[in-house]
Amino acid sequence: MTGPVVVPDHPFRRHLEKGAGARHSGAMEEDRTLTCVDCGLKFIFSAAEQREHVRRGYEHEPRRCPPCRAEARRSRRPPGPGHITLCASCGIEVALPAPPPQGRAVLCDACRAPR
Repeated sequence: MTGPVVVPDHPFRRHLEKGAGARHSGAMEEDRTLTCVDCGLKFIFSAAEQREHVRRGYEHEPRRCPPCRAEARRSRRPPGPGHITLCASCGIEVALPAPPPQGRAVLCDACRAPR
């Protein structure tokens, strides 16, 4: 078994070397059980995840479980399609990532397929 991972300029270096500390304990070789602040469920913060956390320079342990973390990332992204227009052939709504070029006909998937 190897000793704790130590990053020279990490803010919690003292805790990682001594194996002490409340939030960032030196028990880097053990999985830890944390509670998600969003859903309240417990999740595992594995030893490998802890090492990666330190390697990336993160100063705090995760507060959200992986599903809630993914949902938080999705909610920070801009909303879906950027532009809604009508199909030039059948007239149904077509979602586009950006406005179409001026003078260019927009076709839905169904109308574009036969061409």
